[in-house]
Amino acid sequence: MDSVKVGNTIAFLRKQAGMTQNELAKKLNVTDKAVSRWERGIGTPDISLLTRLAAILDTDIEAVLEGNFTNEEPECKGLLVMNYPRNISANTFLYTKRVVYFQLSFFLLAGIREICLVGLQYDADFVKSELNDGQSLGIHLEYEIAKDKSDLSILERNFLRKFNNFYSVFVIDGLDFLYGKDMTSTLKRIILDSELCTSLVNYNKQPLSMQFFPSHSQKDQNSNKSKLFRGMISFPIRNEKDLFDAGNIIKIIEEHQGENIADLGEIAKARGYVFD
Repeated sequence: MDSVKVGNTIAFLRKQAGMTQNELAKKLNVTDKAVSRWERGIGTPDISLLTRLAAILDTDIEAVLEGNFTNEEPECKGLLVMNYPRNISANTFLYTKRVVYFQLSFFLLAGIREICLVGLQYDADFVKSELNDGQSLGIHLEYEIAKDKSDLSILERNFLRKFNNFYSVFVIDGLDFLYGKDMTSTLKRIILDSELCTSLVNYNKQPLSMQFFPSHSQKDQNSNKSKLFRGMISFPIRNEKDLFDAGNIIKIIEEHQGENIADLGEIAKARGYVFD
């Protein structure tokens, strides 16, 4: 274990969550001097604190011990292609929240704040009416309007040509359901570790709609497949039955676990993008 890397990771995630050293210390019932020592690489947290520390920092124990989240992570832009199955649109409800909110939550969980939405006029107008430029969430949203469905892939390629030489790009082109306790660390690991274009597949090897393009990569180059861990619920939503199944899963989790899935305001506050 590299204590300096661990310290840098704790400091990075603490600041991302909008906490001071003193606030983190109080949550862990330790002194702020202890937190300061960890962040300077002078010792590491006791093993008995790791589970609680990981939960507070919205990550997992492995990510803390590996020390792989630092402020040196690559600058990454998000591209959401609002390419929906028949009878589903950006404003369709997935349980109690709109479909597009679930998609945007993945970008926020991955720490991506610059997002372009590509879609038909109807979908773009809805998101604009709800979120405008994203300032209320501490993010920046911009929009590209497609003339028809066939135009979506052209606008996606244009975006990659424009930005991929300078930035990494995380693309969602379609609609999936994903849920897991380690969503943040899973997405960030893909961003940090991918040297080639990487496509996500679920545990059953079904392709999902998410791709990551490191800077200077191209859509048509050879790519890797990154399989999500067993225990993470994930499947493509291709029709209204899939949407209904996803809604039932969310209902069970929220009612029995007390969670609030895909709450963009809650995520933005936890990441320190906005403050009360």
